[in-house]
Amino acid sequence: MNIRKFASWKPVTRCTLIIILASVMFACSVPFVPPEESVEIVPQGDSSWVNSIAISYDGKFLAYGGGDNAVRLWDIETGKLLQTLEEHSDPVSLVMFSPDGEFIVSGSNDNTIILWDRKSGKPTQTFDWNSDCVNSTTFSPDGRFIAYGGEDNNIYLWDIKKRRPFQTFRSHSECANPIAFSSDNKFVIHGDTDGIVRILDLNTDETIISLIVFEDDEWIAYTPKGYYACSEKGDEQIAFKVKDSLYDAGWG
Repeated sequence: MNIRKFASWKPVTRCTLIIILASVMFACSVPFVPPEESVEIVPQGDSSWVNSIAISYDGKFLAYGGGDNAVRLWDIETGKLLQTLEEHSDPVSLVMFSPDGEFIVSGSNDNTIILWDRKSGKPTQTFDWNSDCVNSTTFSPDGRFIAYGGEDNNIYLWDIKKRRPFQTFRSHSECANPIAFSSDNKFVIHGDTDGIVRILDLNTDETIISLIVFEDDEWIAYTPKGYYACSEKGDEQIAFKVKDSLYDAGWG
């Protein structure tokens, strides 16, 4: 390992990293304008609880799922039940709309997620899913892809329009949770239970940068090639291994 190259990467500021992550969190957010008159939507079926609720990005539809294994789709303006989606064999724990509102994804304790066509109410694809990681499912901002954590804990990207697998990212822990896309659809960001946030290239499946934030609010970001940047005392949290020896970051 060439230790010298660690000093050659121009450090980024913590503010820059926060801006990057914040832009990802709000990439798909849009304002929701409620109807002028309130509409009461009464849960149907045998469910004694509702686990997940979602509103379409245009504010026209509401979907929810719960203990009766079904997903129900409502027209918000009229309060009319439009569809009852029934394919899961266990309670539904996740419901989400695609950005264009054409699809609904539901996740269940039966370890599957289903991609539904909103208009027809029919399933278009079923995937194996790690139900212990509820936040490990999301749509890309352009609606082209759905990303989800599989039962093998890897991250899978499915091309919705072409109906075929697009990319697989290897997870580094038992749960890739949460998953998000960058606003330009070029990167996938995911957190692992190992405490590391990784930014991945959508097309090459390579890790671009990894970020660790420590309990004392210090942080360090590093690349697979060994370059790193950190907060003032962030490098006090790491050591470098050369063969069988460990050296702290101050070693030259």
